[in-house]
Amino acid sequence: MRKLYSAILAVAMISLVNAQVALASGGSSYGPYNPYTPHDPLPTGFGDTEIFYLVALVAFTVGMIVLAVAKNLKGKQSAA
Repeated sequence: MRKLYSAILAVAMISLVNAQVALASGGSSYGPYNPYTPHDPLPTGFGDTEIFYLVALVAFTVGMIVLAVAKNLKGKQSAA
């Protein structure tokens, strides 16, 4: 149960991270001068990453459920 809480907390923290802060968008917090051009990301086909994160979360959850069921069935098989 403790691992479940840790997994839920990890998924929540990852989904709440604001990735826009880490992007190389140009501009400087120390002044208006910046020798670098603004970053233009490559087109990946994902206009919005919310769907990607949602699908990843569902796939992770389904995978964990499949592993839990397999472990439970294996335990029942070895006990019989």
